Amino acid sequence: MLSKQHTVDDFLRDGCGRCDKFQTLTCYVHLWAEVLKETRTLLTNHGLSEAIKWGQPCFTWHQKTVVLMSARQQFVSLSFFKGVLLKDPQSLLVTQGEHSHIARIFNIDSTEHLHSHQQQLLSWIEESKLAITNNTPLPKRAQLDYPTELVAIFLTDPHYKKAFAKLTPGRQRGYLIHFSSGKKSSTRNSRIQKCRAKIMDGKGWNER
Repeated sequence: MLSKQHTVDDFLRDGCGRCDKFQTLTCYVHLWAEVLKETRTLLTNHGLSEAIKWGQPCFTWHQKTVVLMSARQQFVSLSFFKGVLLKDPQSLLVTQGEHSHIARIFNIDSTEHLHSHQQQLLSWIEESKLAITNNTPLPKRAQLDYPTELVAIFLTDPHYKKAFAKLTPGRQRGYLIHFSSGKKSSTRNSRIQKCRAKIMDGKGWNER
C-alpha cells in the first residue's frame, strides 16, 4: 500500500493507495465517485458505522464487519462478509471465486443500478445486522485434504507443522488450496518449501 487511509473521506479524496493510480484522476475511486458517495450514504443512513480496513471503506454493526466497499475498473463492489446467509431470490450476489465460502458480492455499475436495487440492498443490510445480533452460525465448509507432500514434510519438520497449526483457519485454507492446485508432485513440493518462511511468520500465502 502506498498510503494508509484513515477515514472514508480520505479514501474518496485520494483513492485507496493500493496502486500507482493513488491521488491521480485515473484512480477508479474517482471514476465511480457518485456511486461510492451514494452507496456510502445508503449504508450509514441505515445504522452502519464506517471505518477503513484493508485500504477500503468498511461498514460495521456493533463493531462487526457487514460489508466492504471498493472501486473496480468496471463497477463498485459491495462485499457482504456473511453473504452466504443472505436471501437472494434474484441471484444478484456472486462469489469472490471458486473457493469462496462465506462472502458474497453485489456489483453496481451506475447510480441508476443502485437506485433500482435499493430495497434489496436495505434487506441485505437488515439481514446482516440480524445475523450479527443473533450470532447466527455460518454453514460448515467442506474440509480440504492435506496434500501428501505436506504431510510428509510435517513428519520431518515439526517446526513447520507447529507453525501451520497456529495459522488462522482462513490462512490454512488458503495454503491448502495453493498447494493442492499444483498438478505435479514436484510443483506441490516446491510451493510448500517456498511458503515455509511466510508460514513461520504467521502470514497467509498471498501476504507480503
